[in-house]
Amino acid sequence: GIPEANVECNQNYAGSQACTYIELVAASNRGELVNPRDTANAQVSSWWANDPNANVEQQCSHDAQGEAPWTYQAADQGDRGLFVTVNAANGDLGNPQAVQCNQGNHWVACCYP
Repeated sequence: GIPEANVECNQNYAGSQACTYIELVAASNRGELVNPRDTANAQVSSWWANDPNANVEQQCSHDAQGEAPWTYQAADQGDRGLFVTVNAANGDLGNPQAVQCNQGNHWVACCYP
């Protein structure tokens, strides 16, 4: 979930937290997403789009946990998660897309508040 992602971000980049989709868009507009790399120096091609304003059913929520967003990764509830691709050459983001929560691999972006 988001609290765990915040801990992981802060452990790897002191003072950072999981980015929201709005923060990713702002970073893209500032040209900060060119050639993104993860903590293992692998090329990043997409991020989960953490959008607090999106429908909770598009944020890999867990019905049994009060619909807490980004807490559930099995497909039996049919929930989906939003993600965005990134063009590594210019840092532009694609449009948000939805995928079953257990399909595909997407990164969690870390931002400084």
